[in-house]
Amino acid sequence: MRKFVAAKLHGITVTDANLNYRGSITFDPDHCDEAGILPMEFVEIGNKSSG
Repeated sequence: MRKFVAAKLHGITVTDANLNYRGSITFDPDHCDEAGILPMEFVEIGNKSSG
């Protein structure tokens, strides 16, 4: 499977996460709509404080 970057968002705040479920993360839906990120789509998260 080949992966392509469709969008790159900077300074986005995670609005929710379930620590008991790997892969659980929530962003502001408006940011996702603007970037064209669909529900259940793979996203890669980077922490600018820790790398």
